Amino acid sequence: MSVRPVSGPQASLRSRSSGYVPSLDGLRAVGIILVFVHHLITPLPFGGAVGVDIFFVLSGYLITSILLREYDRLGRISLRRFYLRRAARLYPALLTVMVILFVPGLLFAPSIKAYLIENALAATYTTPIALQVSDTAAWAWRHTWSLGIEEMFYLLWPVLLIGVLTQKRVRAHAVLGVTCIGLILLAAGVALEAAGEPESLLLRSGGLFLGCALALRTMRSSGRAGGWVSSSKTAWIGASIILGAVVLASMDGVLALPVLLTVLGSTAILAHITSGSHGQLARLLSWAPLTYTGKISYELYLWHYPLLIISSWALDADPLSVAIVVGPLSIVAAATTHHVLTPWVERLKSRASA
Repeated sequence: MSVRPVSGPQASLRSRSSGYVPSLDGLRAVGIILVFVHHLITPLPFGGAVGVDIFFVLSGYLITSILLREYDRLGRISLRRFYLRRAARLYPALLTVMVILFVPGLLFAPSIKAYLIENALAATYTTPIALQVSDTAAWAWRHTWSLGIEEMFYLLWPVLLIGVLTQKRVRAHAVLGVTCIGLILLAAGVALEAAGEPESLLLRSGGLFLGCALALRTMRSSGRAGGWVSSSKTAWIGASIILGAVVLASMDGVLALPVLLTVLGSTAILAHITSGSHGQLARLLSWAPLTYTGKISYELYLWHYPLLIISSWALDADPLSVAIVVGPLSIVAAATTHHVLTPWVERLKSRASA
């Protein structure tokens, strides 16, 4: 399915040429480092779970930017191409990790039936739905709840965006409308999830919409913004808010308010980066080790948690000893998977775009 634009000027959708922005990978690295450390040092208190919300804001921004560039360039958005590109990007690494870990998990899982079910949930991106029904719906692949939420977003948002772009009156107020949706979801999540359900769809989807709103705003302003957005203070305030969210989540373990703070802080940093400014924080996020970590973040996210759980099943050792083994192993596995699969993934994406 594709849609052609209504007649009229499209100046509001003009964007700067799409180029690589290292600081975006650096921001992605911050998210995966927080999550990685959070899982490795459990049960010690550390609020790194909010790192997932950095990913959500980034995903909303990047996916919307890709769709807007296609609309700007071709005058339409092809849902078929979009879904094929997403599948080409996500499935090879996911299936590779699942196949490699399937037998070890099967050998040591407390319940073979439950392990088979959670593998099916992970492969179909339905883990977050299952977790709303049963808190024990997943063990080694529980972390795929966030991938499931993003997959729901990938399915629904392009259709909604097409509707926005083809209606002049709606398009004129798109930034405000999408921002309001994101803020309402966050506020509702804080109000209704006070007990803290980390996989809550309501609580965690607000960041996706704020990322979408930022992309709409950035494209409308041709990627340039002045005032407070371009100020380095904006980025540092955002970083301070995220740090405060991590500390708060570490202290009481309830994620509702820390999630809200992380989304707001991430949006502030992302707004600064995409404004065309090159402040101190943006340069710091462009540091080569951080950008490399960001590039392998998806593979690292896939590998580390099932390795941690399966190792804890297999080894009669304390959590710290398991973490010492799993941490480096996860990094090596992630880097290897990334470098082996990336050329193939790029070819698949090129075919999907044809």
